[in-house]
Amino acid sequence: LSVDHRGVREITFAEADGSGRDAPSAAEAVRIAQDAVETFGLADRVDLVADKVRHQYHAGGTPEEIAEPRVRETHVVFTQLVDGHPVVTPGLGEVRVSIDGGGTVTTIVDATREVDRLTGSAPAAPPSAREPVRDPSTVDEALDGRLQRLLRRLSAGGRVPAEVREVPDSTAVGYALRGDDGTPCVRRTVEVDCGEGLAKRYVLEAPLR
Repeated sequence: LSVDHRGVREITFAEADGSGRDAPSAAEAVRIAQDAVETFGLADRVDLVADKVRHQYHAGGTPEEIAEPRVRETHVVFTQLVDGHPVVTPGLGEVRVSIDGGGTVTTIVDATREVDRLTGSAPAAPPSAREPVRDPSTVDEALDGRLQRLLRRLSAGGRVPAEVREVPDSTAVGYALRGDDGTPCVRRTVEVDCGEGLAKRYVLEAPLR
């Protein structure tokens, strides 16, 4: 068992099976991970929802031949909900369960925070794309200042942005964790085209009032 400076707890039960067996299906991986979460009581004091299934691949080869990549482990990510809203801080407010090809749970990472009490208002979700909006939404207003600050910084460094694009499905409204506190916020990833084939992605984050 290890605990890092943020209080994230990680325990390793076994090394991943290296026999090359096929990874479990997404549904089977979620079932195995949910059993582990229940067995160790990880959802007893926090609200968790199965959110993502990721695969870790590995491969090898020689200068003459390269082996086909195979799934080494499957990672099931459970996102913590606070008052019905997800934690959006990367690496926090989640439980990650790693499963090898044999269906064995190899590692569990618990990065959740128990909620003591709620104060203030919960974050508001962005308006539906189907609904006409005349005035800027709370989300867009909150992020506009962060975007303008980013563009000024890039311009001052000699890189005048030619175009700014919002990365699809990257806007998340929820809670940001800072130490022992959580605040309503919005996060969005944008891609900035600075010309000459250079494009970089930046994450914007702003508090919601």
